[in-house]
Amino acid sequence: MFAAQQLEQYSGLPFGRLLPGDRLEDDLHWTQVCWFDWELSFYEDMRQTFGVLLEGNLEEVLNGTLSDFLIWLTTQLLANRPDCSDSPNDLEMRSPS
Repeated sequence: MFAAQQLEQYSGLPFGRLLPGDRLEDDLHWTQVCWFDWELSFYEDMRQTFGVLLEGNLEEVLNGTLSDFLIWLTTQLLANRPDCSDSPNDLEMRSPS
């Protein structure tokens, strides 16, 4: 739910209409539809909500699909917050489809 709410807020794209296979840049033109500092806001929202500082290159993830992004995000969350392993099913490590 967090990713859906935040990504819709940053981009204005209705998250419920996006597909896991949508390519963030090639199909959705992600960096063109999001406001200029959305990455900073996303990192801060993750820190405030989950106490997690995201690691890795977000730019590389944006060259993939929405599914790639969600898997990367879930991996980051579980790696930095082992206590989240008992979290709701929407945070389990699985491919969204």
